[in-house]
Amino acid sequence: SKTGKDTIEHMIREWQTFLFRKGMSKCFPRSEMIPKVYIMSNAYECRSFFRQMYREKKKGFKIPKWILKKPWIHKGEGVDIIGSTKGQELWKEFYGGRKCGFPTGYITQVYINNPLTISGRKFDLRVYMMISSTNPLVVFYHDGFLRVSVNKYDKSSDSKSSGLTNIAVAKNNKKEKIIENENTMSMEEFQEYLLKSSKTKDGTIVREHIIPQIKRQMIHKVLALEPYLKKGKTYFEVSGVDYMVDSSFNVWFIEMNRGPAWSEIRVNLKERLLHEMADFIDAKMDGKFTTKELPYRYWEPIIDKSLPRSERYFGLLEGKCVNI
Repeated sequence: SKTGKDTIEHMIREWQTFLFRKGMSKCFPRSEMIPKVYIMSNAYECRSFFRQMYREKKKGFKIPKWILKKPWIHKGEGVDIIGSTKGQELWKEFYGGRKCGFPTGYITQVYINNPLTISGRKFDLRVYMMISSTNPLVVFYHDGFLRVSVNKYDKSSDSKSSGLTNIAVAKNNKKEKIIENENTMSMEEFQEYLLKSSKTKDGTIVREHIIPQIKRQMIHKVLALEPYLKKGKTYFEVSGVDYMVDSSFNVWFIEMNRGPAWSEIRVNLKERLLHEMADFIDAKMDGKFTTKELPYRYWEPIIDKSLPRSERYFGLLEGKCVNI
């Protein structure tokens, strides 16, 4: 799998370097898209993280500033908010930074502590990415849904039930009853909530501002992964990709999960996703591989490298960025 958390970070950095050398850094303003990451197997970055952590440790970890992600563990189990308890554990595990550089696969990431909330609860966007061919590269996007945390968000808390939005985390919180329609939300329901709660007066902010940000970021993730993907028309992969929205409606990439769990999805959404995926596979078996040939309704194309450069990103990239 090429979706290990530290592996993806390495690939994104290679993509950044590639764009920098091409004089196209502005096409992928990473600092506006991805919270800063420290790769703990990199001794320099790890020590830099622990120097900052030492300052917070002296203050008593009053406000969590980072999250810890461990490799190859999903459903929220490999993610911890670094508050007082986890901070002390991590400090001991790495001997205050003296064990930096060991190949743990851990990353730490800046914690977004100004999230947009729903009724005071934190949420993320689980959307889907389907690579239906790598020769030519053809990629589709699907809306997915919002996952809302169990408890109200408290910026000073390191509790997973208020700080993480994974459905599995919610189900593990035995004190809370998980109700599908309260812990998940469609994009249409999200837009309706934003208007009713007076968080915005823009009735198109989800479709015209938030989703285009997600699609543009997704394009860059795929292009970063492309050199490592097996080339072929028969290639087929679906990933769940998680994003957060901050209080200024900026979108932040959180992580990508290959082979996402389907159990947490509402039945009607699951049926649309899987039914159309089956149609794609049937079409591919009939020798249809490009967006002009494949049958799609709910999945939206974001990349088709069989098209001319000016068309292959479906208007999501502009100016000289269409040439990447």
